[in-house]
Amino acid sequence: MASSIRRSSPICRTSLVSLAMGAAALSGAACQSEPSDLQGDPICLNEDCSDAPSPPISGNAILDCWITPAGARGADPRFDLLECRYEPPLAYPTTLVGATVSALSGRGEVFSADIEEIGEIKAMAYIDPSAYPIELDMDIRFDSNDHRVAALEGLDKVTTKVMVGAAADLASDRPASAHIPFQLWEVNLLGRSEEFSALSFGYSIDTGAGQRHDVAFKTRPLLFGRAETFYLPVDADTFAVDATMALSKGTPVSATVTGPGTYSVKDGTLQRAEQADLPQLDEDGSGLASCWFDNSEARFEQLFCQGHQQRGVDLDGAFIEVLTANGKHERTAIGNTPTWIATVSPGDFPVKVDMVGSVSTDVIGLQSLAGRSLRASATVSGKEIPREASRRSIRAPFSVWPVRVENKSEGFQGLLDSYVIELGDGMIDRFASLVADAEIPFVPEGTAENFLVAAPAGVYEMIGNGFMLVGGQAQEVEFVLRPGTLLVGE
Repeated sequence: MASSIRRSSPICRTSLVSLAMGAAALSGAACQSEPSDLQGDPICLNEDCSDAPSPPISGNAILDCWITPAGARGADPRFDLLECRYEPPLAYPTTLVGATVSALSGRGEVFSADIEEIGEIKAMAYIDPSAYPIELDMDIRFDSNDHRVAALEGLDKVTTKVMVGAAADLASDRPASAHIPFQLWEVNLLGRSEEFSALSFGYSIDTGAGQRHDVAFKTRPLLFGRAETFYLPVDADTFAVDATMALSKGTPVSATVTGPGTYSVKDGTLQRAEQADLPQLDEDGSGLASCWFDNSEARFEQLFCQGHQQRGVDLDGAFIEVLTANGKHERTAIGNTPTWIATVSPGDFPVKVDMVGSVSTDVIGLQSLAGRSLRASATVSGKEIPREASRRSIRAPFSVWPVRVENKSEGFQGLLDSYVIELGDGMIDRFASLVADAEIPFVPEGTAENFLVAAPAGVYEMIGNGFMLVGGQAQEVEFVLRPGTLLVGE
């Protein structure tokens, strides 16, 4: 099933532009591409092409070009001067590498030049006043090796066409401006489904001058607890993009993205994420470290931390990372004794303190995370600074229960119902872990075994199913697991 885009009524748009020409005499008809229509036809600048003048173009122009008439402000008295300024956005998801402006005179002369210096005003061409009208092609160039926006792969430029009938049509206070003709929607996908899924898109976008770019890409498979961020390029009047969602089981289903934002994939559907879908971090987990400040020095606070050996997280190789509001960064190894971490000035607050350890290998429910680095955080504002008597605890995002199984049947083995451990931002590649294989190993008759079981923070009992051997026959049983002792066969 091909995806599509849905638009409101057509609106005018412009595209990206850039100029860089050598000195030359040029000639064309007078038009400027203010926001163009869907076919990219230029909108004229003077009465030769339009009954009404176009309004000034302002806003997020990437390239502005204008003409200074011959002899004005000390200019060469023989030629008009075409100048341009290139100012791409400072933060844009894909790399813009510059602009190119090409000119075609009425005499068939073709000139082209580049501009890449950000903020530079560059002389692009000297124009004989008798050479008008002039046709300009203003291209914004993309880095074809930048794959951060997968949907733009294969697009190397967008174009704005401008027709200029006279120098006065492109005065410095009414420049021709070029913009990116499409928008980028930032879409965050959260995996809340036990089935993996992937979204496929197929549609086209306006790239200026009557050209369109085919968008055809597929997201990576999204597993439970994983997040995926991508950008959808859309025409400015788009309000929805249809897609096809493939599932690990069953046939593909239709899905719709209705704008930038966060979406969750659960129960075989794509939907706007609700609060419960977002990465959660419950602070009822185990305390991994505690930190406090000492202000015995008048001007500065001294940060101390101490690690605590908690079930489920190893302190071997653990460290504390500190990031202050002023960008200061400290990293210090930590053990189970008080350790000085950093000197903090009043201007450094708020201070983010991370405890980084590793997940233990002997915990039921954490097998898929065993040995991985785990990060737990606390933030201290400058208003409530913890002292040694009231330390700030840094907690793991889960609890680990000590469980003792005492078996009086001929044998017992159990499997907990699937559950979710929320990780917040504790791991780099996932915000939650689906535990579907939390198995209580076989316990023989008349014995007792001790286990460690990971549980969601704030949860104090979990349900499971298993079997109990009676007279040599396995009987299915349901059990309730809590911290402490589970008696089997009584």
